[in-house]
Amino acid sequence: MRAARLLGLGHQIWRDYGRPQMGSADLRAARAACERAARDLAGDAAYRDGFAAGAALEPGEAVDLL
Repeated sequence: MRAARLLGLGHQIWRDYGRPQMGSADLRAARAACERAARDLAGDAAYRDGFAAGAALEPGEAVDLL
């Protein structure tokens, strides 16, 4: 699932390069809403697999996802 892969990639980049969602409550809430929507559409197992796949990517590899 593309959304889960992108959220996983974003998680990895925030973890490696800065404070998640810049510490913004609004950005954290938006991210959580996206995660809930993706989980609702794909199911927990597919979401977890996609998230893990995205988190495993190097930022340069992610260009194909965009």
